[in-house]
Amino acid sequence: TELRGFASLRVLEHQVLANDDLHACNTKEQPDRVKPVSGHAEMKDGVLSASLPKCSWNMIRLGK
Repeated sequence: TELRGFASLRVLEHQVLANDDLHACNTKEQPDRVKPVSGHAEMKDGVLSASLPKCSWNMIRLGK
């Protein structure tokens, strides 16, 4: 994604919440079945690139 006006920013953090099983949830027995993991996003020349797994929530934090 091109982010005009934000070229001076860099990726501070990328967190991904995903699971191959769309019905997966955390339980008392499996409290970490679904949890955020680090993703890989990068900003280069004002263009943000990231690999986003299907059916996932992603948080990409930008800053100076």
